[in-house]
Amino acid sequence: MRALVIQDDAVLSRMIARHLSAEGFEVIESDIGDEGIQFAHTYILDIILVDDNLPDMSGFEFLRRLRRFDAKTPAVFCSCAVMDPDIAAKAHACGAQRLLLFPLCLSVLAGVVGDLVPAMRGFGPYDPQARA
Repeated sequence: MRALVIQDDAVLSRMIARHLSAEGFEVIESDIGDEGIQFAHTYILDIILVDDNLPDMSGFEFLRRLRRFDAKTPAVFCSCAVMDPDIAAKAHACGAQRLLLFPLCLSVLAGVVGDLVPAMRGFGPYDPQARA
């Protein structure tokens, strides 16, 4: 299984990557939205976690660009915008299946990933080619 983490905070990115690695994921990390888009074009991914505020684009823009060529890979929008009551609706409108708010609780991350990635739910072998 492969995960893409696009997060401009190196500490958060490493924490998320370590947790996903422990769950059996090969993790690709980027701190730039354009690079994340390139990785999403290049690799078959099982899940994408994207920060809301990247140096070169917003997480919303990343999702809009991603959904132009990949409508199926589960995406999680990560944000610290707890004061924005519409953040979940905005993220969903751009193509995110879930919203994670910072500070991040690793048990919540595990639950979200488990809900979105079929192989994590114990459904047996997962064929990412079946998404195409």
